[in-house]
Amino acid sequence: EEITYTTNEDNKTLCITGYTNDNKIIRIPESFKVAENEYTVTCIKGTGEYPATYVAAFREKALEHVLLPETLEHVGKFAFSYNPMLTEVTIPINVKELDHGAFSNCDGLIDIYYNAKRAVAIRDNKYNNDPYVFTHSKLGYNVHIGSEVEIIPSRVFTQSSRVSNALATKRVIFEEGSICQTIDSNAFQK
Repeated sequence: EEITYTTNEDNKTLCITGYTNDNKIIRIPESFKVAENEYTVTCIKGTGEYPATYVAAFREKALEHVLLPETLEHVGKFAFSYNPMLTEVTIPINVKELDHGAFSNCDGLIDIYYNAKRAVAIRDNKYNNDPYVFTHSKLGYNVHIGSEVEIIPSRVFTQSSRVSNALATKRVIFEEGSICQTIDSNAFQK
């Protein structure tokens, strides 16, 4: 199977742990049938210590397009990092956590469709790093804010100061009827 996963302790949900195919365009399903049970995809794995021990489901897979499931709640540390041909990504409405570097070093990223209603961006506490979820973009990107987004978390679109040639957000476009009430500190800082 091209997508690997582990079931969670609740026996209802699972976490994507890897991708073993070389397809450049993928759709992650909302659920998998395991034995007789249906498991909902709520998490995409990403953990590890810099730089050698990263365990990130879709890191360095040369992805061009990925469709994330609406059931997704957590995108792990460096989960999609180093996919330089990835040009756009849509963050689903149910995402609650975007971990440090989840989409870092995706140099071709042009458009981010951000629909997470009330997500938080998670810091890398070991190295005291800010979340830098979409950092190290060489082109800069447009951020499209979905109409149901209530909060844009701190530093979610901030570029790391350690990368001198990284470009920040080019444009922020709010969907018609937007209900966004809060843009946290430094959400878009260069």
